[in-house]
Amino acid sequence: MSDFRLSFPACVIAGKTRLDLHDVVLLKTYSLPNGVRNRGDAMTLLVLNSCCPEKCAEWHSYFVEAMASYIVEILEPKNRIDQTKLDWMTEIFMTDGLANSPIDGEVLLGVMDLLIHPAKRSHSKLHNWQLPQHEDASMQPHEHIRMH
Repeated sequence: MSDFRLSFPACVIAGKTRLDLHDVVLLKTYSLPNGVRNRGDAMTLLVLNSCCPEKCAEWHSYFVEAMASYIVEILEPKNRIDQTKLDWMTEIFMTDGLANSPIDGEVLLGVMDLLIHPAKRSHSKLHNWQLPQHEDASMQPHEHIRMH
């Protein structure tokens, strides 16, 4: 028997028949405020995805982005797929060489997208922008964003 237990609010959400926007906000705020950072966090999302038959569009996007990001950016080896990681993804998301569901297929496509386009990763420079302290009236609107 596994020692895995869902914490609040995931344990309450797991008993629902439909995941809605409110559930996604609760998970992002209380259960996974830093995203999926370890196998326990990933397991939480996988359990919720499998036990709730109806899901809102926000859940779909959140699940796909969070799982793909975890697989590429957190799960070792980072930013690449080795045989161990491939075996885990195959076990979790596929049966007989096919994705178990459309959402599982989108996770796999999301992983490939992050590997092909590193700029889309959450730790990329594109997420570290800010507006300058003062504005020069001669600057064009697109010049107001500075990369660090």
